[in-house]
Order: sequence, then C-alpha cells, then structure tokens
Amino acid sequence: MSTSPSIARAQRRVAPPVHMDRFENTVGLLLSPLEGESDAWRQDVTRALRTFMDADRAVMMLWRGGTPSFYCDGLPVEVIREYFEHFAPLDHGMARRDALRLSIWSRSMLWDRSTLLRSAYFHEFALRHDLQDSVGLSLDVEGTPTHARVALLYGGAPLPEDSVATMLRRLGLILPVLRTGLGIHLRFERWLGAMPSMLDRVGERLILYSVAGRELHRNLTMRRALEQDDERDRILQVAETVARAVMAHARSDGRLAGSTLGAPAASRQVIQTGLARYRLRGCMVGPDTLDTESAVLVSVDRLNAEPPSPNTLRERFGLTAREAQVACLLVQRLTNDEIADALGISSHTARHHTESVLLKVRVNSRRALRQALLTGM
Repeated sequence: MSTSPSIARAQRRVAPPVHMDRFENTVGLLLSPLEGESDAWRQDVTRALRTFMDADRAVMMLWRGGTPSFYCDGLPVEVIREYFEHFAPLDHGMARRDALRLSIWSRSMLWDRSTLLRSAYFHEFALRHDLQDSVGLSLDVEGTPTHARVALLYGGAPLPEDSVATMLRRLGLILPVLRTGLGIHLRFERWLGAMPSMLDRVGERLILYSVAGRELHRNLTMRRALEQDDERDRILQVAETVARAVMAHARSDGRLAGSTLGAPAASRQVIQTGLARYRLRGCMVGPDTLDTESAVLVSVDRLNAEPPSPNTLRERFGLTAREAQVACLLVQRLTNDEIADALGISSHTARHHTESVLLKVRVNSRRALRQALLTGM
C-alpha cells in the first residue's frame, strides 16, 4: 500500500533544534510593553508561538468566565467555533488534561491511540480539518480570573515520538515566559479599564498616555479646561512631548513606575497661552511598580488662573473703577452685551469701556488683553 506524499512528508518531519532568534523574538514579544490593542498583541503572540513551535496552525484561548475568546493563526475562526459548539464535549483528551491538571501536554499523552482513531471527535472533526496531531500548554494567569490554553496543531500525519519530545521541551522553555507576559498584560488591561472613571473623579487636569505616546484618556477636568482655551491644540502637543520625554527617560535609565528621580527637563514644561499659564509635569504610573507595563500620566496645572483684583488692575494700568470691572469680565470672555447685562449699563457704554481698557493696557484684541491681564505683562 503506497503512502500519500503529504503523509510521507509529515512522517519524515523532524523537529529542528530551537532557533534562538525565534525564541528571543517570542520572548521579546511576550514581555514587550502593550503599545497597541490587546487583541492585536494576542494575535501576534499566537503567530509567534506557531513559528517557534514549527506548527501548521495555532490557537490561543482565554477563559474569563463563559465562552472563551480565541485567536487563530493558520486556522479559520469557523473551525474553532465548530469545535466549541459541537465537538468540545467529544474531546476526551481535553477532559483528561483537565483532570490531570497538566500544564504541558501532547495528544499522545491524553489519548490512547486506538481509542482516538475510533472516536467521533477524530473522524468528524480532527481528520476532516487535517488536525492530525497537537501539543499545547494550559495555565491559570496569576492575579487575574483568566485561564489560558494554547494549542499547536500539525497536519499530514501524527508527529514522530522524538519530535513530540522536542516540542514538549520547547513548550517547557516558553511556559514561564507566557505566564509572565499574559499576567502583566492582563493585569495592566484590567487596571487601564478602571482608570478613566478614577481619573474623572479627580479635580486635577490629567491626561493618560500609553508607552508609545498615544493618548489613552483625558479626564473630565482636563476636557473642560481645553474647551475654554483657544490654544488647546498647543497644550495637547506639549503634553504629548512631556509624555514621550518621560517614557524615553524611563527606557534609557530603567526607572520604575512612579519614579521622578533625575527626570529630564522635557518632562516638566511651562507654557503661556492667551488665556493662562500652565505647568505640565509627567510621571510613570502602573498597576504595580514591578511590572514592565506602565503608562504616563501628565498633569496640567493652571498658573495665574484668576485675574488680579479690580484694585490691582486700577493701580497697574490706570483704569477707572468701572473699567476695572469691565476688564475682569473681559477675562471671562463675556461679550459687550453680556457685560452690559452684568453691570446694568447699555451695550454702547460697555463697548466704550472695552475700547478704553484696550487702549490703556496697550493691546488691540481681547485675546491679547486676557494674556496681559493674567500675566501682568
């Protein structure tokens, strides 16, 4: 009886020694800061594990109660859905894995070969999708309610015994790194999910950035402050510069989250807009100072937030009592009609006082007037 070419190739499959570049790439990805979307990172991890294990297909599944989320590489999503909907109860190998609480496993460890070949699971699912063999690992992610499972799948024919042994050794190498990487990212993700509501309850003006400098959240106080300042884009630009400076310093100096020792000058900046003067400061934050995951929090403190008193304005710029009242209202961005209503005068009189204030302060616009009155310039 002749053997088909695909089966012959699979029977000759010999697992090569571990490629250190693949191992280093996989480890680097698992322990890298989360700079993009969580799902994209998990998809990249699944792809890296498939490459590292010389597998034909790979799937990573995460249980956090109920139906798992899963990430496939080389395997259609519909196949995984079919498995959970119809064939998971027939996969007695996984039931055995759960009973034995194995962290690393192969199909040959979980199934008696003759029993597997007689099973409906093998004939109706595994054989139909050319999932001839598999190895994998399972773990509970410390500090989270998450159970993770990764299956590396091989087609053509079952793996030779020596190849299975090699693949299990590879899984032994990657298991602690996967446990650490998933733990860091899942804890950070949970912490990050709670941050918006936490920051919105704070009265300070705050913006949270990712380690890549991408804005994650600006709190309610910050949003309100930006609505009042015409130069909001400039404020945001400087805030991003501060965040990137903090992260660059942390990467080069190995500072822990929350550390401000030796922070560069770029992480503390003062800017002046037409409305106010601001001091921006950034620092690293994270769910645990020992985690490699972190974010950057930038605070935006408004200096000289209130205009000088009417008496101070009168002395500094030679204004009359009424002009000083008008000047204070102009700082609050009131129109001539609104000033007239507030002071019980006519719009014509309000306009006359406004022109007089501009003349005495030696500016030619309301925006320049606000800056001059707030800064004393």
